[in-house]
Amino acid sequence: MMTGEDCIPPSGSDVALRYLRDRINVPRDMSIYAAKRLRESVEKTAALAGDGQPAPISTKHRRD
Repeated sequence: MMTGEDCIPPSGSDVALRYLRDRINVPRDMSIYAAKRLRESVEKTAALAGDGQPAPISTKHRRD
């Protein structure tokens, strides 16, 4: 069982975790403070794996 500071996420998961952190939606019944804590926890976990960053979120939307 992995617990505490001795847990290191797999190599390369830093980018995936930060991608998730930037795009995660939280339930309506979750307070803003709980949502912030969730995102902070995901970032702390990503920091254990490395400092990789995902591609920026696109602000250009395609029109058909």
